[in-house]
Amino acid sequence: MKFLLFPKRTYFLTQAYGPLSYSHQGRFAIDVSAAGGGSRAVYAPFDGYVGQVYVSPSEAYTIWLVSSEKVLCADNKPYYVVMQITHPVEIANFKVGDTFKQKDFLMNDGSTGFATGEHIDIEIALYDRKEDIKTGFYQTSYGTFGLVNAVAPTKYLVLSNDTKVLNDVYDGIKYPIKTESEVINIEYNTGVYRTLDNIRVRTGPGVNYPQKRVKALTADGKKNATSTNPDALAYYKKGTLFDAIEIFIMDDEVWAKTYSGFVNIIYKNEVNCEKV
Repeated sequence: MKFLLFPKRTYFLTQAYGPLSYSHQGRFAIDVSAAGGGSRAVYAPFDGYVGQVYVSPSEAYTIWLVSSEKVLCADNKPYYVVMQITHPVEIANFKVGDTFKQKDFLMNDGSTGFATGEHIDIEIALYDRKEDIKTGFYQTSYGTFGLVNAVAPTKYLVLSNDTKVLNDVYDGIKYPIKTESEVINIEYNTGVYRTLDNIRVRTGPGVNYPQKRVKALTADGKKNATSTNPDALAYYKKGTLFDAIEIFIMDDEVWAKTYSGFVNIIYKNEVNCEKV
C-alpha cells in the first residue's frame, strides 16, 4: 500500500482553511505555490484515474483525481481518496477515465479563474468504500465552492522524504504535514493485523532472514498459507488475520513476530499489513 502523497516536491503554503482564511471560509482547502524558490510541477499523489475535469475560458480549471486503491494517510489509516486540484493550466487534454501512476508528472501551477498568482488549490475527501466515492463540488455559504465530503488536507497528506518545506505557516498558525518517515515511526502496537498482499513468513525480522517452509508453520498458519505443499516457501495469503505478539521497528521497516514466524508490516515505505 502506498502513501497519500502531497502532489508537489516543495511545500509553500499561501492560504489555509478555517475562519482566518481569505477565500477558503467554509471549505477544507489549502493553496500552495512555487514561492520561495519552489517548483510549479504537480505530480500524481497516488495510482488512480481522472474522475472529472472542468475547463472554462473564464473560470478556474479544476480536475478531480481518484485513487484506484486505498492509500495510507498521515493518520496511519488507509482510505480511497479523491483529490480536487483547482487553478492548474494544463488539464484541457485530460479525459474522464485517464489513468496515471503515483509520482507521474501531471501539470503545473496556474492562475486560471480569479487566482491571485500561480498556485494550486488542493482539497481531499476520504472513503472507506469504493462504491461511496463522489466527485464534484458544492457552493458554500460564503459563495465559494468546495469538494464534497472534504477533510482537513494537512492532517492526511504525507510529504515525500525529499520534499522541501519552504513555508507551512498561514496567519501565524502552522499547518505541518507529516513525512513518510514520521508516519512509519508512528508507534505500532501488538495486536491483530491483516495482510494486504501475499506476505513471506521469515525466521527473523528482516529480509536477510530465510523464508520458512509451509511445514514449519503452526496449524493455523498452514490454513492461511498460499500453498498446501509442505516443502513450499511459506506465504500468508492476502487478507490473513494474524496476532502480532512483538513489533520490531528498524529505520524504514516494521516487522511483526507471529506464532508462525516473522512478517513485514512496512518495507521501504510500502505498507504490507494494516492494524485491525
